[in-house]
Amino acid sequence: MKPEDIARKYRDIHPGYRLVGYAECGLPFTETVLSAFTIEYKKLSPIFEFTLKSIRAGIEDRGTLAQFLGLDPNFLKDVLSELLSSGDISLQERLRLTEKGKTVLERAESEIPIEQSITIDFDRTLERPINLFGERTLAPRDLKDDGLLEIPAIPARRIEFEDVKIEEIQSILDRIAQTARVPRRVVLSVKDVGRQSSKFRAAVALRYQNPNGEERISFAIDGILNKELEDAFGRKKGTAKLNLETFKQNHSDNQIEEERAKFKEQISDDLTVARLTEEEAVAKVAVAEAEEKVSTSKTEAAQVSALAELDTAQKEHSKIDGELKKVTSIRNLAVFDHADILVDALKNSKQRLMIISPWIRRKVVNEQFLKEIENLLTSGVSVYIGYGYSDGSRGDPSPIRKLGELMKRFRNFYFVDFGDTHAKVLISDDRYFVVSSFNWLSFKGDPTATFRDEQGILVALPNLVNEKFQDQLVRFNLP
Repeated sequence: MKPEDIARKYRDIHPGYRLVGYAECGLPFTETVLSAFTIEYKKLSPIFEFTLKSIRAGIEDRGTLAQFLGLDPNFLKDVLSELLSSGDISLQERLRLTEKGKTVLERAESEIPIEQSITIDFDRTLERPINLFGERTLAPRDLKDDGLLEIPAIPARRIEFEDVKIEEIQSILDRIAQTARVPRRVVLSVKDVGRQSSKFRAAVALRYQNPNGEERISFAIDGILNKELEDAFGRKKGTAKLNLETFKQNHSDNQIEEERAKFKEQISDDLTVARLTEEEAVAKVAVAEAEEKVSTSKTEAAQVSALAELDTAQKEHSKIDGELKKVTSIRNLAVFDHADILVDALKNSKQRLMIISPWIRRKVVNEQFLKEIENLLTSGVSVYIGYGYSDGSRGDPSPIRKLGELMKRFRNFYFVDFGDTHAKVLISDDRYFVVSSFNWLSFKGDPTATFRDEQGILVALPNLVNEKFQDQLVRFNLP
């Protein structure tokens, strides 16, 4: 599930709070190597199992046992040596099973006392071991390279001997044995806490704020909210340790407010848009299900019924879609809307695409983005990109260079360093324009974009879209 879909899904989960931002993040854990005394239980190999069963059946002589099992006497000698050293059999005058050997045979698994290294992951927010089998984990460098939010370890210190509780370690080892199908181990004692490595769980952090300015942070792992993490982070006042200053600086954007003032009487109510969007999604599913029934109907009566159901579903979808288009011709954009709009513009623009954004970062303007731009240019779409912030910053050299190379190849690509822009504008054909606080070309890799309260306004009236395009086109200084 994409981060914006997670934000959209959980936007209303906290009554009295508004979702004001979301960020891909890393939740801290420490990969810790413990030196421990354990008993390891391994499935008995067939050779050991049949040897023990034969001794239990009364074959007490080594020569007779080798002949009965069809084994080379020297090989059997090694097998018996291992069983003797593990305490499963005794040898005085005759071979005998010990009580331990009887238990091992009954369980069909061997018990091996061993001092070994055990690697355990300690969650730094929950302050206990966790099972991360199957989860995506990240190294500190991954967070930096991908521009992800780092959730701090609270407390920020090493895992000490007193932090290690055998019952918690045992619980994790039992779960790992079940999921990863590795030998079961029982921890008798922990001797030492050794090497430690800081790592992170991939997650999405959701930021909420109420009218009094009170904050709360929720965390979703694999698209599922983790309330235990949220509660622990809240108790530790973790929000105070995050860099949220950029949200305060960005809360009001003059350009957005100017656009909203122009369309004050025409902007649709956000709740109405949200309601119709959800209804349209449900209606689309109903059409798909009805189409499935039509294709799988096996009798004429079932076919007639399915076609009638499909007709009803299509009419309902058409009705809701029409209502949605009316209310979305001028509407506010929530924090999670922008990424999808950028994807739509890159894939569906037919005549022109204009993007104005202060910074260009390689995590947005990546190979996939460049490919989408090249596809548009090849199909004859005119593409306009303006960038460059007033403090002289522009972003990452590599994507800027690659965009410059594209401009040399395509006469319909206009790539201009404004050097002084604060604007964040996107225009696709005459379908819509967006004025926003969203940095279209740097949102994933912008180090100042932690939990930004990205707001915007979308206008989908062709005459107004054309006016906005002509207004912005002046900045490109075309002949």
